[in-house]
Amino acid sequence: MAIAVIVSGTIFAVGPWAAAALDQDKPVRATNAGELAAAAAPGYFVWMQNSLDRQKHFDVFLKTSNGRLRVNAPGTEGAMGGISGNRLVYQQYTGGDPVRGSSDVYEFNLKTHERRALGGVNTGEWEYTPTISDEWLLFARWSSKTDTRKVILRNVKSGAQRTLASVSSRAYVQAGQVNGNWVSYLRHQKGAPRYKAALYRYNISTKERSSVVDRYAWGPSVSDQGDVFYLSTGSECGSRPRFKRFRPTVKAGDEETAVLLRLREGIDMARSYAYRDVQGRLAVLHEKAHCKNLDTGSDIYRLQ
Repeated sequence: MAIAVIVSGTIFAVGPWAAAALDQDKPVRATNAGELAAAAAPGYFVWMQNSLDRQKHFDVFLKTSNGRLRVNAPGTEGAMGGISGNRLVYQQYTGGDPVRGSSDVYEFNLKTHERRALGGVNTGEWEYTPTISDEWLLFARWSSKTDTRKVILRNVKSGAQRTLASVSSRAYVQAGQVNGNWVSYLRHQKGAPRYKAALYRYNISTKERSSVVDRYAWGPSVSDQGDVFYLSTGSECGSRPRFKRFRPTVKAGDEETAVLLRLREGIDMARSYAYRDVQGRLAVLHEKAHCKNLDTGSDIYRLQ
């Protein structure tokens, strides 16, 4: 059971990074507050965080040479988020849900520090968990009127839009990440106490989908080569936590699902984010959240 914060020609693994071990997991942001849902790119690191005195209030921060800079506007809260070039997209909201507040997708220039609402994206509904890669924006939308959640892929240049998943009632979807030609997202299917999770990898150019069913899964990200990373657990928070990689192959039925990390019992996560560092090496950011202290017991780690 993963923690949830509402606040997400075919190329396969080729090239010099195809054999990357991804076996070193190190903390990159760990304080007494709760840090989670980070994104990075060469020269930039952005994350969301609460504070000891305001544990239910979250802001988005950009790491700077002399500390940190708050990204979301005063009087609002912020949630992550993804980076493409000098552009950060993030969620800026007030209130905790569509009934009590509002939530929109914002763009923040990481060089000039200017922010603006992203045109053509925001409605009167609750838009959240955005990521971006070049002209493609992935985000989710929750309508309180119809109790419908959607995962939407939008071309911010042309305005073309695709609904990748739509659910209502007790089902749930999570927008994962868009990265190059690939998208990851998750759908909790009906019929089980916590629903069996179907993880999807979507090819933007061919519109083909690959999927794997994992009983309790959360936080899917995707690399620029199409590998999907996610957390798999038992039915309780932090039970048998495993950080996995799903790698579809050309031949259907030969998909590979590998365990990259076996986390300690009682550790869980909500989001992951795949990126290339300044040397071109693949890395995956993720949280380690202590189930006994979810408010402030979450730190950010990098798997590389």
